[in-house]
Amino acid sequence: MKPAEQFPASTASCRAALIVIVLVSLAFTAAALALFMQKASTDLLAAAREADANRLRAEAYSALESTLAVIETFREVGGGPLRSPSEGWGDALAWTDYEPAAGREVKVSFSDESGRLPLARVDFDALMRVFDEWEMPVAEAERLADALLDWMREGHVRRGFASPLDGDYERAQPAFKAPRRPLRSWSELAAIDGVRELLFDEQGRLNDLGHRFTGTFSRWDFPRPNLNAASPAVLAAVGRYSETQLRQLTDYRAGAGIYANRLRSYFLNPDELGTVLGDQADTSGWSTTIQALRITIEVWEGRGHFSLS
Repeated sequence: MKPAEQFPASTASCRAALIVIVLVSLAFTAAALALFMQKASTDLLAAAREADANRLRAEAYSALESTLAVIETFREVGGGPLRSPSEGWGDALAWTDYEPAAGREVKVSFSDESGRLPLARVDFDALMRVFDEWEMPVAEAERLADALLDWMREGHVRRGFASPLDGDYERAQPAFKAPRRPLRSWSELAAIDGVRELLFDEQGRLNDLGHRFTGTFSRWDFPRPNLNAASPAVLAAVGRYSETQLRQLTDYRAGAGIYANRLRSYFLNPDELGTVLGDQADTSGWSTTIQALRITIEVWEGRGHFSLS
């Protein structure tokens, strides 16, 4: 065998190749390790969130049970249906001296769904009054009202200007038909021509007008909205009240202005509306009871959060 020193070039080439192989192996190992760490981090985060939810869920349900107990007590003592959190149950947990576990914070909030307008019952004129309260351009308001009613009602006759393609869902990919029944989810709005363009952004998410719409109207069906929880747009749509009357109603329900010293800031029945707006005020379209109440419980512990609705 020839001495190694006779092949210096070959030895250097082998060493260089070996170094390249080692470096490539290290690069692949580093990439695999980074991917593993990324997946492990995601798995750990998911596991941590699940653990937070499991730990805080019991607290949320405990707060919910206490809240329901207080609400039921008020209902029994009052001898009738609930009308407004102003009756005294708005801070339900305070009545039970509820104390969450150490290091936790619990918040309870209420939303009276029956203070909104039931979409299943509104007509073109009521929709236009709401959109006018929002100061929408007339052409946009008419297109939105027509598109909604065309989707929800059989035989609706459009009253405003519409694009020739509005409602031509058989040309869509895939083709479909308008259901001619009330909405079953807010996501349906994205399928309606004339609605999608006004209530959603380019990413397909509700825009500011879309959030206002879902906060004013309800998918639940009830005969009349609750006067005690109606927003200015709902008050304008149902009662056709003037700006002065709307301010009077707002002050009455807030216990402000000339009503600051009143012991009660809610209506027991629609006829009491006359004591605020006068005997000529229209009371026929109102209820004064809660027909659909949403209770939301939120629990925090450090960075952990759990919500129950």
